Amino acid sequence: MTAGEFFVTRKTIAIVDDDPVFARILAYRLKRYQFFCESYNTATDALVRLGRHPTPDIVLLDYSLGPKEKNGLDLCLRIKTMAEVPVIMLTGNDNTQTIVSCLDAGADQYVLKPYVLEELLARIRAVIRLYEKKEGVGSESDFGDFKLNTLEQNLSTSEGSVRLTDKEMAFAELMLNALGSVVSREYLYRVIYEREFDSLSRNLDVLAGRFRQKVASVTKDFSIKSVRGKGYMMYRRPFNTEERSFDSDD
Repeated sequence: MTAGEFFVTRKTIAIVDDDPVFARILAYRLKRYQFFCESYNTATDALVRLGRHPTPDIVLLDYSLGPKEKNGLDLCLRIKTMAEVPVIMLTGNDNTQTIVSCLDAGADQYVLKPYVLEELLARIRAVIRLYEKKEGVGSESDFGDFKLNTLEQNLSTSEGSVRLTDKEMAFAELMLNALGSVVSREYLYRVIYEREFDSLSRNLDVLAGRFRQKVASVTKDFSIKSVRGKGYMMYRRPFNTEERSFDSDD
């Protein structure tokens, strides 16, 4: 899957870093892409959290936690004995010895500091996806009138099913989770395309129009409309009304 890949349920990321400012900024940036984030500044706090259920979906772990803490390698080894949770190590060193030590400690991936957000997001999604496949995590989410299957990449109703592209899947999940409410253009763009909002881009309009057509192929009871200056809304159509034309933002 590509950058537009999504998860049917929002994932929880535990950030373990002795720099509270760094952890807070990283959490803020990841939350903008539909992740729940928890920050821990000590190994002790992180271990206490990982001893509770449910465990986070992934841990972002600083290689060096400061002179008073276990180093990241020791903590990674401990985490791997406690829980079946993926770990991505964040390190400022790109030498071979450091990278090998991270992987030998059980880290599933490593990312160099200063990190590039797009790369970090891609690695997070790739690692979670591998764990979900290994554990056989349910791939279908029930939204009442709709079912969304991430493995088969289709949207289905009692009337039929239709295959969706990666970005259509992401759009579908966001719309279905907010059924009857407006989702802002900026938020949709940021989550689906994993970059800052471009007000001049028409990609989102094309995507919304394409998804609306696919929804219409499996049900006449729901549709997608644009709310000028705000965003998009998926809504239940009034009974016995004629199909309305797609309303663009222009």
